[in-house]
Amino acid sequence: MAKRKNKTNKTDNNAIDSNITVTTEVHDARNVPSDFVYEATPADEAVASTYGIFDDVVYDDTIYELSTPNNVEQVEAYEVVTNIDIVENQVAQQTVDYEQGIFDDVVYDDTIYDTTNVIDITAESDNTATAAPAKGDNTATAAPAEGDNTEAAAPAEDKGDNTAPATSTEDKGDSNATSETKPQEYKKEEFIHSEYVIHEEPVVPEVVEEIIIDDPSGEQEYQLAQDKKAVGNMKEAYDLYTKAANKGHIESQVIVAQHAEEIKDYVNQYNWYKKAAQQGHAIAQFNTGVCYSNAVGTQADDTAAAEWFKKAAEQGVAEAQCNLALCYRTGKGIEQNIAYAAEWFKKAAQQGHARAQCNLGLCYRNGRGVEQDDLEALNWYSKAAEQDYARAQFNLGLCYEYGRGVDKDASIALEWFKKSAEQDFVRAQYHLGLCYEYGRGTEVDEVSALEWFIKASENNFAEAQCHLGGCYERGFGTDKNDELAAKWYQKSADQGFGAAICHIGLCYEFGRGVAQNNSVAVAWYRKGAERNIARVQYHLGLCYEYGTGVEKDEAVALEWFNKSAEQGYSRAQCHLGWCYEKGLCVEQNLDMAIEYYTKAAEQGYARAQRHLGLCYEYGIGVDTDNAKAVEWFTKAADLGDSEAQCNLGGCYKRGVGVDVDETEAFNWFMQAAEQDHARAQYHVGLCYEYGIGTDKNNVEAVNWFAKSAQQGFARAQCNLGVCYERGIGVNVDVSKALKLFQLAAEQGFARAQCNLGVCYETGAGVAVNEAEAFRWFKKAAEQGFPRAQCNLGVCYENGIGVVKDHTKAIYWYKEASEQGFARAQCHLGLCYHLAIGIERDETAAVEWFKKAAKSDCARAQFNVGLCYRYGRGVAVDKQQAVQWYRQSAEQGYANAQYNLAVCYYEGIGVEQDIHQAREWFQAAAIQGHSKAEHNVKYC
Repeated sequence: MAKRKNKTNKTDNNAIDSNITVTTEVHDARNVPSDFVYEATPADEAVASTYGIFDDVVYDDTIYELSTPNNVEQVEAYEVVTNIDIVENQVAQQTVDYEQGIFDDVVYDDTIYDTTNVIDITAESDNTATAAPAKGDNTATAAPAEGDNTEAAAPAEDKGDNTAPATSTEDKGDSNATSETKPQEYKKEEFIHSEYVIHEEPVVPEVVEEIIIDDPSGEQEYQLAQDKKAVGNMKEAYDLYTKAANKGHIESQVIVAQHAEEIKDYVNQYNWYKKAAQQGHAIAQFNTGVCYSNAVGTQADDTAAAEWFKKAAEQGVAEAQCNLALCYRTGKGIEQNIAYAAEWFKKAAQQGHARAQCNLGLCYRNGRGVEQDDLEALNWYSKAAEQDYARAQFNLGLCYEYGRGVDKDASIALEWFKKSAEQDFVRAQYHLGLCYEYGRGTEVDEVSALEWFIKASENNFAEAQCHLGGCYERGFGTDKNDELAAKWYQKSADQGFGAAICHIGLCYEFGRGVAQNNSVAVAWYRKGAERNIARVQYHLGLCYEYGTGVEKDEAVALEWFNKSAEQGYSRAQCHLGWCYEKGLCVEQNLDMAIEYYTKAAEQGYARAQRHLGLCYEYGIGVDTDNAKAVEWFTKAADLGDSEAQCNLGGCYKRGVGVDVDETEAFNWFMQAAEQDHARAQYHVGLCYEYGIGTDKNNVEAVNWFAKSAQQGFARAQCNLGVCYERGIGVNVDVSKALKLFQLAAEQGFARAQCNLGVCYETGAGVAVNEAEAFRWFKKAAEQGFPRAQCNLGVCYENGIGVVKDHTKAIYWYKEASEQGFARAQCHLGLCYHLAIGIERDETAAVEWFKKAAKSDCARAQFNVGLCYRYGRGVAVDKQQAVQWYRQSAEQGYANAQYNLAVCYYEGIGVEQDIHQAREWFQAAAIQGHSKAEHNVKYC
């Protein structure tokens, strides 16, 4: 083999123009471009070698395909739903739920009211009555609300205590408990005699004693009692009322009942009201119904309660009419009849009873017992709202917010929400906070939003407490505070609010604001799962799938995933799709995977839409359909899914399912990149590097490669390393380049492993270490990276870092050649030509040279020219030789330029042309070709 020299393409300096030599190259794998050249005389008739031992460090300059089925997401794993997700999902979910009527109006006030402020028929009033406290406290006892297992906050069907079922705005299928809240303070109508309370012994004015005539009706005692009361002698007045009551005086019986209530003598309270009721006293009949309903002085008896409400209602007592309507609506103590319920609500409403007006509005809103009519609903809400009835004000606000029976007007809606919230109606307080958070009818105001969330939370409204926890978790309107977030999640969860149960479980699972404790997390998940809360069932399934806080049990995991998915929870459906696709927890079934992905995708769950897009792109469980893939990627991308945005960018870049549109590709990559999506940041870097959909800008390319590399994205680390190695957009820094290659290589990225091998082979940023070079080439080659396979073949051929083994060299050259890697094809051709590790076969040699030459491999083109010039594996054809020399020469290959010059100088295969000869000698000489430098002098 020829002697190696340290100058490129130098020829014999003693050659003269009459004896111009043709440079050929003898194969030596250590031939590194621009460092070494090997010379031979024409007698050797050797074919030039391919590129030297190792290519330069290379970019990963392809726009990579969408995530393949094997690397879409290695494990769905714990999809920790942060509160930011929750907030975003809440906004979208509320929009849908309002339209479906889940959020329609406040729930009915189906509390059977107590007795403190029941009006006397003879009293002057505006017919607004409120419930008296049960058992002497000031809190009305709420009857159970009808549950509908929906998670969106339902409109307030007035329950009389400002408490409507607190429900999640994200988790479909969650069963949510009713929050206990501060009762509404309503305008109170008093009994005619309600001031008869013995607070202290008053100064009694002197009065004339009167003779008491024994009057069996009790009227005389009643009148004397009135006189005693008028002069402040309350004790004697009460004694007289009692005597009259015992004689059956109806008004006295009511007064004595009220006094019994005030001194918390509930048995006498019940007894005296009932005595008056039995005599037909309407208000006493109503109060007797309340006693039976709330077990005041007697055992609870819903049937008896309904009977007494009906008696009072038929006498025109509005409060009784409203309560009777509720009995008919719920079937409490009477056969359920929605039409009768609406009829009695209407009777009370027509008397100006605000609560009945609000409930009648809801009947019209939802078509319960009457034909659905948003205009009528608006009318009745308005009547009640004008009486400062908080629930109706809230419902009226919803009408304006969503355009029900009236044009949409967010600002008017906001004003009604404020009126209701300022009366301490918690649902309005929470909703008002949402208006400030999302700028509905006002500018976004995080501080005001937080203030209203705090008010609602302090009023023990579970949904607001959960949302407030989210504010502290993400730093909305305040500094981030995981401890306060966990505190409010805990308060909400303690009330059984589904989303909060999930959040507090996540807090314990990941140690956010509380000490990390998987067992406690599982306990919370189990509590929610057993209450059939879909989202929590999903998380409990994940715990069993991965053995978090419990022993791993895939069968149990699958059971919980199914329970959650059956309730329509999209995340569980998507995860089941993943399980069926990959055969996790269940036998692989691609049809089932598509079914579950589709169910979740059609609910608008972005992750499922993205998975479905991948299935259509790669034909997983469905026929390949790139147009459908793009359709699903677009849906997910429009929802802000960064992975889908990145994939969609790839589709536009490569024309998959859509026409190529580099600008659109760049825009989608950028949207994802701005969400810190590492792969998208890498692609944005490539776009700036190569001017794809934007102007070229190497500094910006480096900037985006760096952002991606900082997240550990191996391809970006590799490309950033190349930028430092070559000084692209940054100053050359081979040490930084080496570190970046090392980071990417240790992640198993083949291109970086190959580049790292080059560094060790050439001593770039590190001491030369051929063993390390070989080790990294081998790692990359075993992953199928053709450049590394070629370099590994060179190592085996020449004993670089390993014992020579020509058989293995041929194996690796073939592996790379079959992937179309031109340099390996050229090496393989040379092995056939020189019988290195394989039987000599000139025909096979020229075939491999041609394959490489068609890929514009300049050295292979030069070698094909030599084969035609000297008849190696093909017939001699000097014109063909000239053509191949020209193709190689035009790529700047010095030896080809030199030989082409010789052909022109001597007229070999082309008409003699000294001028052309001089130009090509000059081109080779500029590159330092010594023989060309010599010969150009003679042209």
